[in-house]
Amino acid sequence: MPYFATSHLGQVQYEEDCLIEFPAGIPAFESEVRFLSLRPPQHAPLVFLQSLANPSLAFISIDARNIAPHYQLELSEEDYEILGGPSEASDVEVLALITVTAAGEVTANLQAPIVVHRERRRAVQSIQMNPAYSCRHPLGVASGLTGEQACS
Repeated sequence: MPYFATSHLGQVQYEEDCLIEFPAGIPAFESEVRFLSLRPPQHAPLVFLQSLANPSLAFISIDARNIAPHYQLELSEEDYEILGGPSEASDVEVLALITVTAAGEVTANLQAPIVVHRERRRAVQSIQMNPAYSCRHPLGVASGLTGEQACS
């Protein structure tokens, strides 16, 4: 199994099925197209999306249904194309990116989740038009963190 040295999780060993390709990149990170989907058991249910090009770039995410059990994903034609065609709802994983502000507030982006086709290992950040979903859905306050620690 290959290893990859990350800035946040140290050296991680991974299997090939942990690789995810973002053919269109991620908005504001368009050149970042290959990521590892890392699920350290001690951080469950969090999923770390670790760039393979940049050891210091990682996104923390969580299955959107852990936050909103009845989350309704609506994919555009472009999203389907990027993912490799239509699929069943059970074929995709919907991840909400988590942000911790300098004040320690923890939010999740339900408005633009990362959608991963499990079998094809292709992903896209999909903009949802449903006004019920916010890009800053409150999750609470990170206890014991100062602003500097929350952002690092």
